[in-house]
Amino acid sequence: MSTPNPNPRPSPRTSASVREAKPSEFAAVAQLARKAFVHDPVFNYFGGVKELIPDDVDTPEGDNLHRFVSFMVQWHSLSGGRITVVVINDEVPAEGSGGVREKIVCAGLWSPPNKRPALRQIPRLFHRGTIGVLRGWGLSGLNRVWLECSASHAIIAAGYKAKGVKTPDASWCLQMVMTDPSYEGQGMMSMLMREAFAHAEPGTPFVLEATSIHSRDRYEHMGYESFEPFVLGAGKINELGLLTSSKKQAVGVRYYPMVYWNERKYL
Repeated sequence: MSTPNPNPRPSPRTSASVREAKPSEFAAVAQLARKAFVHDPVFNYFGGVKELIPDDVDTPEGDNLHRFVSFMVQWHSLSGGRITVVVINDEVPAEGSGGVREKIVCAGLWSPPNKRPALRQIPRLFHRGTIGVLRGWGLSGLNRVWLECSASHAIIAAGYKAKGVKTPDASWCLQMVMTDPSYEGQGMMSMLMREAFAHAEPGTPFVLEATSIHSRDRYEHMGYESFEPFVLGAGKINELGLLTSSKKQAVGVRYYPMVYWNERKYL
């Protein structure tokens, strides 16, 4: 979901563990999401981005992305969602002596069965990010998010019906998952997934949406199955999710609704 990090990766930490996030850590989760999704094609599309957002420079587009993911974390918490994190013991020098603190390197926003974020909750978030998102992305940006969610839900619902399952609303839904680019490929997301699968009631499915072929392939390795993909922004954005006036480049970006039927194969 993000571009490769040119810096050397830290060595794997055996002290990594999964737990639920504390409210005091929501800001750190949002900052991690901003870092993970800064070049994500779907988030570029949501934000109406024209050029790739720099990783390490403050820009209006980067600030808008941060406002949106912060809003999503708050909305998720308000709606009764579960926010889990992978933490490692990070050695930090303190006044010349060694110290240890926890560092969040991966996080997931999980909606429990029959408990999804609802539009009626948004007024309660006016002072926790709604106004900032409206100022940054505008109603058109939020409309793009809503249309994507509606299209994805319809495809997943059709897939459930074909399998003889009544509705995806009774599934766990992974709304967002993000890994610090410096820790990608070290099994952090797998830890997060295994904890979620073990936490759920046996046989309860999980649904999510992959925003790239790379992430789709990773989820398939974890046991997820792909439904019919669909294209966002055809005629408006290129394959990076950036607005373009070139009809040839305006191919849109593919989005992959997926399901894990929770038959305990991955545990």
